[in-house]
Amino acid sequence: MIDHLFGQVTLEEIVRESEVNNLYYITSGTIPPNPSEMLSSDQMQAFLNEVRERFDIVILDSPPIVAVTDSEIISSYVDATILVASSEKTELVMLEKSVELIRHENSSFIGVVLNNFSYKAGYGAYYKYYYYYTQPTNGKAKDKAKEKA
Repeated sequence: MIDHLFGQVTLEEIVRESEVNNLYYITSGTIPPNPSEMLSSDQMQAFLNEVRERFDIVILDSPPIVAVTDSEIISSYVDATILVASSEKTELVMLEKSVELIRHENSSFIGVVLNNFSYKAGYGAYYKYYYYYTQPTNGKAKDKAKEKA
C-alpha cells in the first residue's frame, strides 16, 4: 500500500487474490520512516476512495491502538471500528483505554471481537457463574441437588 501511496506501483499491482473466492488483500508494503504522516496524507484519502469504489467491503487492519497513533488516524477514515481483544492476554485496563481512544477520535466504534477464546473453558466458567447467581437463597436448590445425587 505504501508503495502505491508514493506512486511507485498501481493499485492493480498491489491487490492480491486470496484462496477464498472473491476475497482480495493488500499488504502494507515498504515501511516508511513516517507512517503516521503517510496515513493522514491526501494520498491515503485517494487510496481509500479508490478501494471503496472497487470493492464492496474494505477492512483495514492496524496495530494496537495504544501502541502507536496509526490506529487512531485510520479510525477517523472508516465507517466502523471494531476492536480485537485477545482472551486471557488483553488486560482490561488496556481494553478500556483503547475504547476511550477510539471514542475520542470519532463515533464509529461498534464493538469488540474476543479472539483466541476457548469455548470449553469459557462455557464452564460462565455456567458456574450462571448457576451461582440464579439459584434461590433459601437452600431449596441445594436440597434438590442432594436428592438427585
